[in-house]
Amino acid sequence: MKNFFLLLCLLFSSDVFSQTNSIIGLLSDADNGKSIPGGNIFISNSSKGTITDTAGRFTLSNIAEGNSYELVVSSVGYETFTYSFSSIQLPLNLHIKLNRKVVAMDNVVIVAPEVDGWKKWGPLFLRNFLGSSENASSCKIENIDAIKFRRYKKENLLEVTADDILIIKNHQLGYIIKFQLEQFIYDFKNQQVTYLGYPLFDEINKDAILPGRFVKRRKKAYYGSLMHFVRCLYNNRLVPEGFEVRRMQRVTVYDTIFNGHGNHGIVMYDSAGKKMKPPPYFLKRVEKELIGAAVLNSDSLLFAGDDNKKNIFSFSNWLLVRYVNEYEPFEFTRDFGNRRPQDFQASNLIIVNDEKRITIQADGNFYLSTELLMDGYLGWEKIGDLLPLDYYPEQKTDQSGSDGKLIK
Repeated sequence: MKNFFLLLCLLFSSDVFSQTNSIIGLLSDADNGKSIPGGNIFISNSSKGTITDTAGRFTLSNIAEGNSYELVVSSVGYETFTYSFSSIQLPLNLHIKLNRKVVAMDNVVIVAPEVDGWKKWGPLFLRNFLGSSENASSCKIENIDAIKFRRYKKENLLEVTADDILIIKNHQLGYIIKFQLEQFIYDFKNQQVTYLGYPLFDEINKDAILPGRFVKRRKKAYYGSLMHFVRCLYNNRLVPEGFEVRRMQRVTVYDTIFNGHGNHGIVMYDSAGKKMKPPPYFLKRVEKELIGAAVLNSDSLLFAGDDNKKNIFSFSNWLLVRYVNEYEPFEFTRDFGNRRPQDFQASNLIIVNDEKRITIQADGNFYLSTELLMDGYLGWEKIGDLLPLDYYPEQKTDQSGSDGKLIK
């Protein structure tokens, strides 16, 4: 992929900001210096955003203290620009210069978008992007015409891009999500999806009191979510708030497979290459999960970072994370074809970078987010269940005062 240079200039002026927790700036074209009106400026995974005026200027005010953030800048036809900052750097005065967008994938010859892409690939994209939960089923992408599909047959991949920021209405949770889609790749061989983007949240009914149904549904979506898990991990609240975390290894072993009357699909051959009747049992290489008995707390998983805060999440192999305050929903068991009673929500986590560490924050954010892989329940939840990082539910307690209630 050709690399483009994005220039960020910090402008220092003699004027003092009237609001210390703010960002003001100018957005312009990197080639000709012309201002870019109507550009999207927002803090990723939050409800704080704006657009540039006719002169390309913008202001973001009242940014909460105590966290690190990612400022996202996008405009149709330009490369998305991101800028990481912390609240201690505020106020900021920025001049951001955007480069023109060129579609490219590493080591892949670019193909033209499919003319009937949405008809052919739309359901697969929605299932792996929005999800298939009850919340996801109520979501609607308002501008599907912006979505393009490219099928790479040799690599057995599907790439999805968007010419504009996606407008998603979540009628179940009451949000309008503006999603800047940066990457979506579906691997047909491994049946794995990788997507990267930046969401901005707004209320569907911004001028009215939040309806009680949205309050209830958001609270249910929050408890047991990845954001809830990271916040509990940061604050050493895993066990009190219903998370059971254990170490796990996946090993390949030879296991005995019994050939019952129903295994008509088993075919074996003798040394001459002729088909033979399978024996009553045989050995087969299978992958098994070895799960540790000890339930871990944050002290076993968090370590001090450069700022001496205990915010480095690190572990080897896998973690098994179970949320024992909620059962798996019907939609989850349906998708995985499980013909068993509903169990507690269970997920498997692994860190893929060589250092086996990522940084987490008190608000539930973590980075680099692409280096924490999940399967199971947390991997099943997608954009349709996402909440902004500035969302906090009311404390949920039972009559005895212990945190959490079982929801089924």
